[in-house]
Amino acid sequence: MISVSSIQLFLAVLSTVALSIATTGAVLRVRYRQAGVGRVIPSITALFLILSTVGLVWHAAQVTDVRHILANRFDVTILLAVMVGAVAFHSQIRKGLRGLDTFMLPVALLIQVSAFAGISPPTLSGSIRAWFVVHQVSFIVGSALLICGGVAGGAYLFLRRVLRSKQRRSDLLWRLAPLESWERSGRWSLLLGFICFTFGGLTGICQASRSATTPRGDWMSDAFIVSCIVVWCLYAIGVGATWAIPQFRGRRSAQLAVVGGVLLVVLLLVVEKLSGVHQ
Repeated sequence: MISVSSIQLFLAVLSTVALSIATTGAVLRVRYRQAGVGRVIPSITALFLILSTVGLVWHAAQVTDVRHILANRFDVTILLAVMVGAVAFHSQIRKGLRGLDTFMLPVALLIQVSAFAGISPPTLSGSIRAWFVVHQVSFIVGSALLICGGVAGGAYLFLRRVLRSKQRRSDLLWRLAPLESWERSGRWSLLLGFICFTFGGLTGICQASRSATTPRGDWMSDAFIVSCIVVWCLYAIGVGATWAIPQFRGRRSAQLAVVGGVLLVVLLLVVEKLSGVHQ
């Protein structure tokens, strides 16, 4: 487990409780049409974002170099959950994306809880170089956007199935955004996420190849790095096809986004834990 201060841990627990309540409320709002619950969900989600941000700022004030925040597993996982939660909050205040938070908040909760299990990006010791900051920021932002793209793809497939169902529920459709809105949101999330993910991966590979302490053969066979390359190739094919071939958009693009998002979550929360070189 990662050593965190009692205040930071207390804030993280409070933010997790708030996120759990927001997630439950989002599901109740869509499934049972609880209008009263729907009005308070954005406030609870905002509370989660505020508490998590305060916790990160608190830790940043305790260290001599703020860049060490990007090297702390607990903080990086919380930051990833905040980014996904921020996208969910954005969908709550935009009518064109209504209902997307029902799918986004559970993923943010999963990432948030994983921080307490110590399953997250590595903690480094010593000085933090500029390349590492660029690598971590690009990788975290890219991962968050790709995960959000996967969630949007899953929401798209769900709504598409409802629309094609013989027993279509008009009351459920009234609570969700149009199909085209979710498809467009997922498409742009994939594109922007892929760009950031690529930049983060390139900076990491360049540094690994120049490392004097790790032989090239070790990092080339490392499970995390090899898995990142495989996931990148999957996204390269999918993103390229989505923007170059209009017929690929819709169901096929959404399915690829879901597969990529699941693989990316497993990569960040499980495979990275097994990586000796990357840690």
